[in-house]
Amino acid sequence: ADIPPQNDLATTDGLAPDTFAPDVPEAPPNTAPTIEWLQPAEDALFQVGDEVEFILQLADDTAKPADLGVSVTLTTKPLPKGTKLTVAEDGKLTFSSSSLPAGKITVVVRAYDSQGGEVEVKRSILINTAPGAPVVAIEPELPKTGDDLIATIVLPADDVDRGPLPVAQHSVQWLLNNQPVDDIKGLTVPAAKTKAGQTWRVVVIANDGSIDGLEGEAWVTVDNSAPTTPTIALNPQPPTVASTVHCELTKAATDADGDEITYLARWTLNGLNLPQAGTATTLALASTETGAWVPIIDVVEGDVLGCRVNATDGSSVGMMAEVTVALLAHDACTGGFSGCGSEHT
Repeated sequence: ADIPPQNDLATTDGLAPDTFAPDVPEAPPNTAPTIEWLQPAEDALFQVGDEVEFILQLADDTAKPADLGVSVTLTTKPLPKGTKLTVAEDGKLTFSSSSLPAGKITVVVRAYDSQGGEVEVKRSILINTAPGAPVVAIEPELPKTGDDLIATIVLPADDVDRGPLPVAQHSVQWLLNNQPVDDIKGLTVPAAKTKAGQTWRVVVIANDGSIDGLEGEAWVTVDNSAPTTPTIALNPQPPTVASTVHCELTKAATDADGDEITYLARWTLNGLNLPQAGTATTLALASTETGAWVPIIDVVEGDVLGCRVNATDGSSVGMMAEVTVALLAHDACTGGFSGCGSEHT
């Protein structure tokens, strides 16, 4: 049989002679998704418990944003439980939480497509914690009328984010009988404003620059102020064993509360109380009513007679004033009294 002539080129893959397989173009390299932060701003400040909303814009050159894989963490920690991520048709990624931990936190968002493309973005924000309460005291602890009241910040408020806060970041509010006193701005209530029976309270609050902290407070009740010490003198000078001695005020006591003042007088003989003398400011040592000198108080020459006086306002007794004098002898014949020559001198 005749053999048909063969073509010089072998056929391949069933293609007709004189034809070639076309070149297949290489697929373009995959482009990773993109993420744009919309909110919040870098280093934005929030308070503990605030609802913080995050919004980002996702995009990809081939995949729909909703088909991208997305993960969100707080650096290396997961988001608080219950945080829901939502990707809208337009690529908006949103999520929010009111349980973010205190302090400066970094939120890490990753997006990746089915071909291994991945992108990561980060944003830091501050979840601020309010300062604690300072420790406050008022001096003196037991004030009286006429005392300045001085508030002291014993321990400044401590702030979790910043440590102890300066005294300058503490505000002071004074209250008198629970009513705010707005004309006292500092740590001192002047003595001119204090009176017995008043209750003063100071409230101190620290602010960390964005939020007030807890209150620290102290209070005192102003006690009644005792009268001052009077100045006294004995007359006549010098007295004898037969004199009627007067314990006189040379300078009256004063009372800061403006209360009425009375005086309590006591007599002493040689440093010991003389109860038979009573509390009057006049003491008769002898009587001449019968025309004779008759001793009333048993005294002799050289005995030391004293008078002690305290001022009182009815509630408090002031400091004691005291004056003493040595008694002189008395001549019973002087003045025409009977009993001349008596043993009494």
